[in-house]
Amino acid sequence: SPRNINALEPKIRKLCDMLIGRFQDRGHCDLVAELAAPLPTTIFVEMMGLPGEDADRFHTWATLINHQAHEGDGAISAGEATRQTLQYLQGILDARRAEPQDDIATALLDAMVDDEPIDDEDLLYMVFLLFLGGLDTVTSAMSFMFQHLAQRPDLRRRLVDDPTVIPAAVEEFLRYEPVIMIGRGVTADVEVGGCPIGADDRVLINSIAANRDPAQFADPEVIDFARAENRHLTFGVGPHRCVGSHL
Repeated sequence: SPRNINALEPKIRKLCDMLIGRFQDRGHCDLVAELAAPLPTTIFVEMMGLPGEDADRFHTWATLINHQAHEGDGAISAGEATRQTLQYLQGILDARRAEPQDDIATALLDAMVDDEPIDDEDLLYMVFLLFLGGLDTVTSAMSFMFQHLAQRPDLRRRLVDDPTVIPAAVEEFLRYEPVIMIGRGVTADVEVGGCPIGADDRVLINSIAANRDPAQFADPEVIDFARAENRHLTFGVGPHRCVGSHL
C-alpha cells in the first residue's frame, strides 16, 4: 500500500545516500554494479525476509533467469537458476511457517483469498514472481533512466534546477522505456485487431508499443517531463496491476 511504502522512504533514502557516498569523491561509477543493482536488492531482501548475506546469489539467479545465460560462459542455465531459486524460496516459506516474522513471506502465508489460504504451489510461484520483479525491474529501469540522463544534459539540468519535476520525470522515463512485457493466458476464443486468438494460447502484451502510441500520447518519441495525463502501461492495468508499483 502507498502508506506502508511511504514509511520506507527514510530508510531507502539513507541507503541510496550511502551507496552514492562510496563513489562520489571518485567522480565516476559503474552505475549498475554500484547503485542500480545493490539499491533494490538490499531493500527487497529486507522486505521479503531473505538473508542479506545471500543478496549476491539472489541477484545472480534473477539475472540468469530474466536475461538467459549463454552456453559456454561458465554460468548455469536459466532453467537451473530457476530450480535453485524455487528450492531456496520453498525453504524460506517452510521456515516462516515454523517461525513467522514481520515480512512479506509471512504475510502471504497468513493471507486468505475467498476465505481460503493460498494454495502451496500458487504461494511458491507468487514469491518467485516477487523475487524476479523485486531484484531485476528496478535495476533495469534505473539503468535506462541514467543512460538517457547521461546522454541528455538538458534533461539532467532540468532536474537539478527544479527537483519538484523528479516524480513526473520518473513516470515519463517509465513510459518511454518499460522494462518488461506482460504475458497472459487466453481464457476464450477471441479476435483482437483482426487477429484470431484461441483459448489456452499465450500472448505477450507489447507495453513498449502501447507506451509510444500516438493515439494516446502527443509526440510519443519525445521524452517530455511536462507530459500531462501520462497513462502508461508499464505497471500493467486493472486487477493485475504490478503489486510493486507504489514502491
